[in-house]
Amino acid sequence: MAELRSVDPRTLMLNPANPRRTPAPKAMDDQLVASIVAIGVIQPPRVKELDGTLVVIAGNRRTQA
Repeated sequence: MAELRSVDPRTLMLNPANPRRTPAPKAMDDQLVASIVAIGVIQPPRVKELDGTLVVIAGNRRTQA
């Protein structure tokens, strides 16, 4: 069952099996950061808990931004 939690994104572990193979251009990352600063995160990252650690399964870029 899905659960919504507020956690510090610095505590999340990025997915080592991230399906994104090509890194986004720096300009796109800058735009993402500006958007998050201006309006916040609209769609939070999806995570799963493995051995007490929250691992990002969708939203690595949002987590890093």
